[in-house]
Amino acid sequence: MMIHAVIYDRGSTKAQEDNWSRVNAEEEGIKIAEQNDFTWEYIKEIGSGTTLTGRPKMMRILDRIAAGEIQVIIVQDLDRLARPEEAVIYDTIRQVIQKYNVIIYTHSGRYNLNDDDDDFVVDIQNAVSKKERRRILKRMRRAIKTKAEAGQFAGGRPSTGYKVVSKGQRESDLAKDESEIETVKAVFDKLEITGGNLNKT
Repeated sequence: MMIHAVIYDRGSTKAQEDNWSRVNAEEEGIKIAEQNDFTWEYIKEIGSGTTLTGRPKMMRILDRIAAGEIQVIIVQDLDRLARPEEAVIYDTIRQVIQKYNVIIYTHSGRYNLNDDDDDFVVDIQNAVSKKERRRILKRMRRAIKTKAEAGQFAGGRPSTGYKVVSKGQRESDLAKDESEIETVKAVFDKLEITGGNLNKT
């Protein structure tokens, strides 16, 4: 019987779609599948959240697991399936994988959640990943706060009339967007006519 693997490549946000790691996930996933003589397919999805509705491709994968079409899932890291803090998604995926004895391969290991030792290792790795994400988020928040206090662009979507200009690999700033100048002028003209009434404007 042939073992069929899905290489599941998930980015949490649209910004991650073309990140180098997404390419790496595909190449490494194919390598793992071919080394183990699995038939394979590559599925890419951009999605995050607290329910599976935002991840329709994963929902389809779970249905196919239940139908006996998929025996292996290959992911870059365990948290690409779901993060423990995404409790509903994480529990659902975990239950299906255990029920149908699906094996998980990552770029650094092989895991069978029905094996007590593997299950314990997965729990430990998820706890470590969760702590690392919190540390990264704290560092990012500090950097954003520092930039904002210095009057610099702190990231996010620029307001109408401005565009983001790259100043290097990790630095950016705001500049006037010439294509939106007329729109901004029209808004301020209307504000003046309405006496500053935002609803009327």
